Amino acid sequence: MKWRYSLRWKLPHRPCPGPRELISVVVEAGQAAPEEVMSRWVAGSGYAVCVDFSRPETDPTLER
Repeated sequence: MKWRYSLRWKLPHRPCPGPRELISVVVEAGQAAPEEVMSRWVAGSGYAVCVDFSRPETDPTLER
């Protein structure tokens, strides 16, 4: 199983200032959020660190 971490816009009452998803990284299940994601996260920016627990065979955005 893989996990997909991403930075997504999460303020529905405000227009998104750029892409709805800034970055996403697929990792092995159980791993912490990768540095590529965490280094771009800024508290109060409106973007949130998100994790998807989908199985690769049911979610085409996840790599095997």
